[in-house]
Amino acid sequence: MQLLIDRAMPEAKQRQFAADYARGLRDGLISSGRASPFYTTEVDGRAGAAEESVKLDGGRIVYRFHGLARAVQFVLDYLQARSPVLTGEYKRSWVVLVNGSPWRGDLGDIPADAEVVVTNDRPWHRLFEVGSNGKPQTTQRRKHTTRKGITTMRVIGATEDAMRQVRQRFPGVWAQRRFVRLSGGKNDAPWIRKDGQEVTYPAVVLRMRPEG
Repeated sequence: MQLLIDRAMPEAKQRQFAADYARGLRDGLISSGRASPFYTTEVDGRAGAAEESVKLDGGRIVYRFHGLARAVQFVLDYLQARSPVLTGEYKRSWVVLVNGSPWRGDLGDIPADAEVVVTNDRPWHRLFEVGSNGKPQTTQRRKHTTRKGITTMRVIGATEDAMRQVRQRFPGVWAQRRFVRLSGGKNDAPWIRKDGQEVTYPAVVLRMRPEG
């Protein structure tokens, strides 16, 4: 979008006018839900530069909105909301992996071309998700029932549901449910079943779809 500015104004006011106008457009897109709240700013090709530093003759202010980061945040919020709550440990144990490594930075800084995995590193995560036989089952909405002091786990299938929600809400994001191996988490070693098989963890895998 081109912006015409009154050149009779002092140069500093011209820059401020251009910056305020650009930020107003950006915030309007975000508040209307048409753009992700995660974005980076480029001013005349300089990443992270202040909008007020834009050139007055042919300068450009560019906001790059990150749909992937928005989808990751949605998945985290969705899975935490669906988590069984006893001690709260399971709800707090959802983790984000970016290209195979734990991600501890801001979600908005995740590279647009990254593969993101959202999973839970608690050893009973698979049991919550798919039940005792280890095979995907129809989602059950009840999470826990208590009778005579005994707590019984119910299949919740939240990762499957989260994947479906992403596909509906974020057409530009590719989503898949996958069973992944974990290392370097809270557990010193993968959980091993009685039959000696390593347990894999249900996860939501996200990538941006290629443009065009």
